[in-house]
Amino acid sequence: MATTALRSTIFILTPNALRKALAENSGVKLVDARQVSEFARGHLPGAVNLLWEDFCESPTCPVQPILHSPGYWGSLCAERLQALAQELAARGLSPEDRIVVVGNGKRDKGREGRIAWMLAYMGAKNVGLLDRGLLELEDLYTLEASANGGSAAKWPLALAENRRCTMEDLAKIKASGESLYLVDTRSHKEFIGDSYDYQPRRGRIPGSHLFAYDKLFQEDGSFISRETYLSHLNKEAQAAHLVSYCEVGVRAALYALLHELYTGSIMRVYDGSIMEWGTNQELPVVTGEPA
Repeated sequence: MATTALRSTIFILTPNALRKALAENSGVKLVDARQVSEFARGHLPGAVNLLWEDFCESPTCPVQPILHSPGYWGSLCAERLQALAQELAARGLSPEDRIVVVGNGKRDKGREGRIAWMLAYMGAKNVGLLDRGLLELEDLYTLEASANGGSAAKWPLALAENRRCTMEDLAKIKASGESLYLVDTRSHKEFIGDSYDYQPRRGRIPGSHLFAYDKLFQEDGSFISRETYLSHLNKEAQAAHLVSYCEVGVRAALYALLHELYTGSIMRVYDGSIMEWGTNQELPVVTGEPA
């Protein structure tokens, strides 16, 4: 597979705008990021159901059994991405399509963002996120058993490596002393180390800036505005390396896409995140409030 510094257009679509696009048969392709059970209870016509958990590798070091369960480990598996590209093509999707990823909005903890980031990483040129989630579009739902985006297409896999940061990449950046803007998108409790006992180690990667996932949304569940987002950034956001992480690279993916949309700068996602980082005892983890 090819690797390069591909550029995608990231956009946000409101429920009304998506409703109009579907009514006008504008050619928008839909990817539903919700769990299979929710998708089966009803979904937008033509939507393709994808689960981010299906395309991750298993832990390569000794960890608790639960971390082998879907959703507890975030590192992408390169071999499964080829299978995903073939699946997308079989369902009528190509990197040239205008793709909108839909889900439950804020309460899905970034599922839509992770799928959208994966598609952009795989070379999709136009990837959108549905603002506020599917609640306002339930009257359009179908119960068709097998949604298909259309006739078979082609998805040549070309990875945008400027979108992803591995554990090794991040460790090298930190060791090099180059300027780094590292964003932790978990909750404050997780940031200071008051988190889950299944994690290899609690705490955060040193030098992280907290931007809690919940702050990405307004009270009505819509995304915060560009102006609000920019007001939270500091001068370190101009660093040579921009990286986001969370527990398993899901909330971080949504944050990175909004950062890109609002600033024009691509932020790499450390998909392994603190779960993987914590397994390496040679890598530092800190707890408590920042000094």
